[in-house]
Amino acid sequence: MADNGMRRRWVRPGHPLVVGGLLTLAACVQYISPPTEASVAQRFAEAERLYADARDLYFKVYVTEANGTGRSAQGVPLAALQGSYEALRERALERLAALDPGDFGDEDRRAYDAMQAALARDSTVAGESRAPSCAGADAGAATFRALADRIYACYGREQSRVVVPGETVDRLTVLSRLGTDTSSARRRALFLSLRPVWESVNGTNAPDSPWRRLVALSAARWRAVGSPVDAAAASLGIAG
Repeated sequence: MADNGMRRRWVRPGHPLVVGGLLTLAACVQYISPPTEASVAQRFAEAERLYADARDLYFKVYVTEANGTGRSAQGVPLAALQGSYEALRERALERLAALDPGDFGDEDRRAYDAMQAALARDSTVAGESRAPSCAGADAGAATFRALADRIYACYGREQSRVVVPGETVDRLTVLSRLGTDTSSARRRALFLSLRPVWESVNGTNAPDSPWRRLVALSAARWRAVGSPVDAAAASLGIAG
């Protein structure tokens, strides 16, 4: 076949053209149904393609919700992403429901069950509950010890139940997955899921954040009674 001086250009996942294409297809629900005479393998492959596209949009919605801007990195409004995800999810569920699990081997049956479970569980991205942040809940903590105890309690609560797409895990599990997950979209979603953890300590890094207030109270205490560093040095006979 003649090249005609033209070269094929591949568009990477996450590129605006890819996102825009997914949104257009999802919004119009224009996926072509496989022909009625299609084999089980062909119909299963079509369901897998729809599932993969739905999951891709699911993670884009999650990251967009987490960044708090109301738009994705490509400028797509959150509401559009949510609507597109729901359309793709419903179509994928329809494709799966049209299949007979009895036609599958063990491996395909496990994949079928996993896809159905994920799509049924993540039924409404817009309505998913998000664990409330503990930041700002320390207004009554006026002393160093009261504020420190409050920060420790909030941090402990948030790091033990980090909400990630589809489940709730702890901070160490998220950090472990960050080093092994091969999807950049999932890694970004994992990283942003830690936001309530760091907000439990430093809020939005405002001048009156819990951590900044704690540092100020600690400095005032050191000025009044001396620092523990000086006390430790004195106990060792080290002159100040």
